[in-house]
Amino acid sequence: MALVALSNTSDWELQFEDTQDVRGFRVLDQDGSDTGATVTDMIVDTDAERVTMIEVSDGKQYPAADISIGDGAIYVTGDYHVNEDGPTFTRYSEMEGYGTVRRRTT
Repeated sequence: MALVALSNTSDWELQFEDTQDVRGFRVLDQDGSDTGATVTDMIVDTDAERVTMIEVSDGKQYPAADISIGDGAIYVTGDYHVNEDGPTFTRYSEMEGYGTVRRRTT
């Protein structure tokens, strides 16, 4: 398994960058409270051609399959959190081709 931070490679890119690049997103806990951290990087397993971990500004890492994404923020619990008064979050692992990376062609 070859792991590399997405920001440290020009050889790999997210296949669905417009919907799955969470770098810079706020990090929320299981109660929806802002932790004060942001996503700083995405760790790629180049053998599996998939994002496997999310790295945040407080130094923690979370499995990519266990986050939920929505409206410029991620939940790090892997649980669904749907709030009628707030945004809807979708579990990363249920997004089409979630975390798929490909070798750059140019």
